[in-house]
Amino acid sequence: RRCDALFVASCLPADDDSYRQLQDLGMPIIAIDRTLEPSRFCSVISDDCEASLQLTRSLLQPMPRQIALIGARPELSISQARAAGFKQALENFDGEILIEHGAAFSRECGRRIIDDLLARQGHFPEALITTSYVLLQGMFDALLEHPSQRPPLRLATFGDTQLLDFLPLPVNAMGQQHRLIAEKALSLALSAIEEQHYEPGIHAIARVFKQRIHQA
Repeated sequence: RRCDALFVASCLPADDDSYRQLQDLGMPIIAIDRTLEPSRFCSVISDDCEASLQLTRSLLQPMPRQIALIGARPELSISQARAAGFKQALENFDGEILIEHGAAFSRECGRRIIDDLLARQGHFPEALITTSYVLLQGMFDALLEHPSQRPPLRLATFGDTQLLDFLPLPVNAMGQQHRLIAEKALSLALSAIEEQHYEPGIHAIARVFKQRIHQA
């Protein structure tokens, strides 16, 4: 049974040529949420660099003495974009900046990163951003394991859910526009299949910011 187009959310290394081989055989490849080589492939992503910039700035009033970014898989394009936006927002920041990356986007990995951070520092950072909701869940697990520790004064995460509206600890969030991403990806695939029009490049969809922390 022939496949007319392939949607991928790839974690393959950059030098892997599997998708290049498939596309050379006539299979249109549409990357979702991961950037593939823009000169060869269509990628539909969230604008993570700009989103990270805005999310980080939302934690800077008043200015914390220490801020941390908790992420995973630093070799992935999404992780690099989020770290870049975080650093850009802190260009004139005089406090301490921590960037921690784990091996996987998982709750367990998030908890381990926070546990290691607590072992080194002895306390939570004043402000903390997680690059995915599952990492935030791991942070909450670590918080439950260390009830004597004061939680971060300001929290933010990539990924939003209604559950965050009910937490006593406010969390700013950047949600994805899943429907717009899906519509754009499908449009690109149908154009390639029905019109034989495939134009490589990056199509960035803006994220949606949810402010829950009261600004000083």
